[in-house]
Amino acid sequence: MRVEYELGTLTDAPEGFIKDNLETVVGNVFNYAVTFLVILGVGLIIYSGYKFMTTQGEANKIKEAQNTLMYVVIGLVIVLVAGVIADFIVSKFTGKHLVDYVLP
Repeated sequence: MRVEYELGTLTDAPEGFIKDNLETVVGNVFNYAVTFLVILGVGLIIYSGYKFMTTQGEANKIKEAQNTLMYVVIGLVIVLVAGVIADFIVSKFTGKHLVDYVLP
């Protein structure tokens, strides 16, 4: 079987094999990375709450806990915005979204 792509020709491969698998792999890596970072962010939010509760009124520890929470929230916003941008770019080139958003 001869399969032609924009960058060249591939022989002895099922039709759509490389393109479909590449999209699947990229989508899975993207989904796992975003899921890991969101779980890490939630864990760090819990950690900053723990730091805040154990400050015992010390101003520098309160400020440190507030900074931790602020940086975690900023990091989560960056991850989510980067995900939306990556999904937009991939959907423009392939016509498929990295994440299928399904509302119940």
